[in-house]
Parts: sequence; structure tokens; C-alpha cells
Amino acid sequence: MENKIKINRRGEKFIKFFKHYGYYILAGAIILAITLTVVLTAPKSSNLVVPPNNETPAEPVDAYALTFTNPLEESNIVKNHSTDKLVYDTTLGWFATHHGIDLVSEKSSDVLAAAEGVVSEIYTNDLEGTVIVIKHNDVYTSKYGSLNSQVEVKVGDKVKKGQKIGTVSTSAKNEVATGAHLHFELFMDNEDVNPADYLSLENK
Repeated sequence: MENKIKINRRGEKFIKFFKHYGYYILAGAIILAITLTVVLTAPKSSNLVVPPNNETPAEPVDAYALTFTNPLEESNIVKNHSTDKLVYDTTLGWFATHHGIDLVSEKSSDVLAAAEGVVSEIYTNDLEGTVIVIKHNDVYTSKYGSLNSQVEVKVGDKVKKGQKIGTVSTSAKNEVATGAHLHFELFMDNEDVNPADYLSLENK
């Protein structure tokens, strides 16, 4: 008899507990069921990355394929590039290598950017005169020496191919016997190359 009373009391407690918290338990069970349904039925994501706006990735640019224009119009080479043998320097009176080409023109004194790029340096010294250096890309850099000190650009300027950057002069004291001219150098991967191989020029 005593056991029946205990069981009845437990039943009454369970009924009271369920009446008080039953709605919360039922709501939790429903939320859990919905969550599991969404998770289990959701499509698996793909690892494929689609470019925005369905655009295809741009093709890589070949930096070595850059083309150059003559930095001094209607000009001729008066002194060739020579790094493998010494050539006589009429100004200094001795033999030396020549890193670049010397250009003269009877019709133009305008020095032009050989290709688009960014002006990375401008400086002046006794031997080279006023010099402008243009970085074209990660491969090519060009150098323009014996310029008039009144240049048309400043460091950091973006220049276009064929844009005037300065004028020729006799500011390079190591080549003053040549007269007003452009000393032009070209570098590929930071190595000195013969500019004549990249331009349409003739020897004078």
C-alpha cells in the first residue's frame, strides 16, 4: 500500500513537471528536428571558384614582349654599345667600354620615353650629365643621359610611350666631344643589353 502511494506521488510530480515545462521541451524538440532536416538535406558546397560576373581570368602578360620606340626621332648612332671590348673615347683620350649607345639628330632635340613606365630616378653628375631612369616593368629599365637640366618629368611620374621627357645637351662631360646627343642605355632583368637590338636605328 505504501509503495502505491509513493508511485502515485511520483506520477503527480511528473504530470506537474510536464504541465509546467512540457511546452518548452516540445518546442525544443521541434527546433532540433528542423535544424537536423536543414543540415542533412542542404546541398554540399563545391570547391570550384567562379570568377565574379562570370568573367574568365585574365591571361598573364609577357613582360619580355615589350616593344620600344626610338628615344630620339630621326637619329643615328654615333657610338655603339660595347661591353665585350674597349673602344676609344675621344673626350677622355683612352679606351673604355661603352654601356649604351649615343644618338644624334639634326632635326629633333626632344628625348622621348622609349616605352610606357614610371620615372624611378633623376640625377645629375659631371660624367653622365642629367640622367632620367624609367622602369617599364619587372623586366626592362631604360636610362637617358646627357640631358638638359630642365627635364619634363619628375620621379614617380607615369609616362607614355613616345612622351617627351627632356632635351639633348652636352651635359655628359665624359662625352662632350660628341656634342649635343642622347646617351641611351637599356637593361633587361637588371643586366645591360644593346639598345640597338630593340630599336630601328642606323649608324652614322
